[in-house]
Amino acid sequence: MNNITIISKLADIPDFQFTGYIWESDQTKPILLNNQTFDFSNVKLNPFIIEAYLFAKAQNQSIAIKHIDGQYLITNIDLSEIDLNNIPKDSFIKHFYLCDPAVEKQNNEFKYMKFLEYFNHEIDELCANLKVLKPAWAAFIGFSKEEWK
Repeated sequence: MNNITIISKLADIPDFQFTGYIWESDQTKPILLNNQTFDFSNVKLNPFIIEAYLFAKAQNQSIAIKHIDGQYLITNIDLSEIDLNNIPKDSFIKHFYLCDPAVEKQNNEFKYMKFLEYFNHEIDELCANLKVLKPAWAAFIGFSKEEWK
């Protein structure tokens, strides 16, 4: 499942309706998006985006932004081939993490961040050439008020 695309610059992020957050370097709380667009072409050199996790439900696209050593690492994970209401348990694990209190204070429906982790089935010579599961990627897929079951 090779569905990861690297996006070279912020302005190339698709103009989707996102749910997620964008945390800028000069802010004490993130910008929350709840099925909203964001104009990345207006982001300047400083302040910069420290981190962002965005999910476009209509397109099943998960975008992560990290600012590392003065550059952005932007990944887009295409989840369109996955039924998020019926996730196969043989290759995927659902994770949930408590949000930063600054997120939940802005929207009490956003208590947990939901991630979907995918594992490749690969032959491992250190395991008698048997197929093993190796972590491949994790995608942000929104918020929830309760633990994801």
